[in-house]
Amino acid sequence: MYGLSTIVDAGPDLDFGIVGEFSGYWAGTMCRIASGDGYVILSNGDNGRRIAEHVIGAGGAAMPFRDQPEAADGERD
Repeated sequence: MYGLSTIVDAGPDLDFGIVGEFSGYWAGTMCRIASGDGYVILSNGDNGRRIAEHVIGAGGAAMPFRDQPEAADGERD
């Protein structure tokens, strides 16, 4: 579910987060309610999404931003 740029996933472990992306910048956060696990990733480059997928994937965490399209002209709503 998406609303006000917040992502909510009601899977086996409810989680929520937000992703922001502009040219030369990427930021993402995610928190799992039941386990209390979470992450914050900030990147000052255009490869932030790839870095996040690598780091988060290594830890087995959910990647809700994976299915979102790349930012057009460096900006995402």
